[in-house]
Amino acid sequence: IGILLGFKIPDIYIGNVKKQRMKKLNSQLPEALSILSNGLRAGFSFIQAMSVAANELEMPIKDEFLRITRDNAIGKPLEEALLDFSERADDEDVDMLVTALVIQRKVGGNLAEILDTIADTIRDRMRIRGEIKTLTAQSRLSAIIISILPFLVAVMIYIMNPSYIKELFQSTIGIFMSAGAL
Repeated sequence: IGILLGFKIPDIYIGNVKKQRMKKLNSQLPEALSILSNGLRAGFSFIQAMSVAANELEMPIKDEFLRITRDNAIGKPLEEALLDFSERADDEDVDMLVTALVIQRKVGGNLAEILDTIADTIRDRMRIRGEIKTLTAQSRLSAIIISILPFLVAVMIYIMNPSYIKELFQSTIGIFMSAGAL
């Protein structure tokens, strides 16, 4: 059990940290896109606008934007740096942004308007996710209570009449029944 826990706990911890980081990055994305859009309207290039946004925002999106600008400054094509960002983030909203940016760079168009549209779409998706979470909260709580209830009943029976529940864990049939119930 210790070996299994020793292998799984770091994975679970790293997965949790990564999930929290991506959640924060996703929540910062609409504001970042608005800053990028305003920078483009002010006459900055995309890289300059991204650098300004990186200076204005907090971690983790600041790190990602700085990495994109740094990669581009040392010679990596912007499309490749954006695709690397998409792979690191592993998020649908970031994928949508990167895809739109790559297509815009090939086809052309008003990038500031595209960024505003993507920011509005991401805000709407975040709002809908929040509504769904609110609407399903009661069902999720019921599922948690129903899954804990048998264990609580077993503890209460043990407290009130220990000999009654001990039969369940001392006989072969009781052990098989417990294993089947689990």
